[in-house]
Amino acid sequence: VFRRIKQENGDWITTVSHFPIQNLILDGKNRYGRDLPEDLGSEGISGLFGMDVSILIVNWNVGDLLARCLDSLYREEHSFSFEVVVVDNASTDGSIAMLQELYPQVQLIQNKNNVGFAPGNIQAYEQSKGKLILMLNPDTALETGALDRLYNFMQEHPQVGAVGPDLRNPDGT
Repeated sequence: VFRRIKQENGDWITTVSHFPIQNLILDGKNRYGRDLPEDLGSEGISGLFGMDVSILIVNWNVGDLLARCLDSLYREEHSFSFEVVVVDNASTDGSIAMLQELYPQVQLIQNKNNVGFAPGNIQAYEQSKGKLILMLNPDTALETGALDRLYNFMQEHPQVGAVGPDLRNPDGT
């Protein structure tokens, strides 16, 4: 999980560990030159982030694992708002049909070819609205309460730019 923060000069950046990645918002335009809304309301640019957490997943032909991952996200109630953005890299295993049928709440970006993991995450990031970003592999199944623990840690430690969970095997080791 990493956080979007505002620099002293007013630019927004996203931090991952101690390396800042230039955010998509600079001088009233995103990094592709598209204008941002002129009236951002009383919250200013932070009003653009209408979600607490955005969960970004890049998929390529692992529909069964993706379904398990999404089940682990949606099986419990959370104390914060979240969205899931899935980028599908031209899967041929029925992943898109599965998402449309079982998870219509997921924002789906369908690529015509496999653009790769990093570009897929950038695509998802472009569409995300979360103040916090979670990049999640589709072969991940979250333990009960894991997402809430990550979120609560970030809320309780505003000086932290990024946090990573423990990775465990299915047997808990």
